[in-house]
Amino acid sequence: MNLIARANQRRIEGIAKAVSALLPGGPMRVLDVGCGDGNLARRIMDLLPESRLEGVEVVVPSERHVSIQRYDGVTLPFEDKSFDAVRSEEHTSELQSRVDISYA
Repeated sequence: MNLIARANQRRIEGIAKAVSALLPGGPMRVLDVGCGDGNLARRIMDLLPESRLEGVEVVVPSERHVSIQRYDGVTLPFEDKSFDAVRSEEHTSELQSRVDISYA
């Protein structure tokens, strides 16, 4: 594994531990908005085995680590209140000018 890949893996591990520490545990349904290939979501699921993580992405990669649905970047393909938690990294700033984002 090269230096960049190792650094990215360390970043993923750190974020996964931080996110899993924030969630109460137990069975939860978590959405990862702008999840890429789902590698981070998979690591969070490994730390929270009772939870189910799903991702949405504008361009769904052919190789993915979790269930990922395509969306248009504005309208999520789920009913309201379908998830117990939502995780997003660097994505909400892109959306704020286009949609109303509610923060709990």
